[in-house]
Amino acid sequence: MKKENYSELIIESANQSKDLYCKALQMAKCQQYVRVQLYLKEANKYLGDASALHLKMFSDDFNRQEYGISLVYAEDVLMSVELYKTMVLLFIDIYKKIS
Repeated sequence: MKKENYSELIIESANQSKDLYCKALQMAKCQQYVRVQLYLKEANKYLGDASALHLKMFSDDFNRQEYGISLVYAEDVLMSVELYKTMVLLFIDIYKKIS
């Protein structure tokens, strides 16, 4: 697989994960905690997929090749979603405590 394809897949999976974390947060606002858990589980799967692809890039023969801006962007998206996940989980805990 070409390194650009890895980057695109990382970005796609990470963005899907972020959308699901957002849905989980919306469900927490509505006190729909069963749905929150379903969205979180699915979001974690997509984020795990993105992280696994990222790791695979560095364990394959790619480590001898020069990476382009697409990898830098993919890593930025991945790190942003990791931070977003942390914030969403904190807000969900807050919603649970005040409801």
